[in-house]
Amino acid sequence: MANIQFQYVGVDRSSKPINDTAAISPMIRIGAYPFGGLAAFFCAGTTFGPPPNGGTGAGDVFFNTNVGYQMARGAEGSRLQDFPVGGGLYMTDVYGLALHEIGHAIGLGGSTHSDAVMCDGPGSAVLAPAYKRGGLSPDDIAGAQFLYGVAPSSRDSEPTR
Repeated sequence: MANIQFQYVGVDRSSKPINDTAAISPMIRIGAYPFGGLAAFFCAGTTFGPPPNGGTGAGDVFFNTNVGYQMARGAEGSRLQDFPVGGGLYMTDVYGLALHEIGHAIGLGGSTHSDAVMCDGPGSAVLAPAYKRGGLSPDDIAGAQFLYGVAPSSRDSEPTR
């Protein structure tokens, strides 16, 4: 949808902490650890946005191991599973969360459109207790195209004969 490409560059086994100047950059590192404080059980993931935010941690995505995740496969709008089973908070759809956090990693901010992957409000795929997989919304696409331009068409990228 936008003129951005991702390339797998391997696993960063340096174990360098966030903002260590020797950390490999640019790279989106994805990790999981138990969040502390108020976010311990209410925040499923977080991302440091690109520069000027976050130093070498810019673009890194973190998942909170204190919360439950699921690969939601139900019908659109069906209720997500509870965690723990039988009541409590609902489990987070890991696909929707990952898509949302990667949006932040590439520089997208929160959206007020409830159908947007980047929605940060109560209707978001991350915060809603119902399964929602509508794909990218026009608002998500417009944000990515604003930052990176329109994706070249497949005709433009084919070699000439």
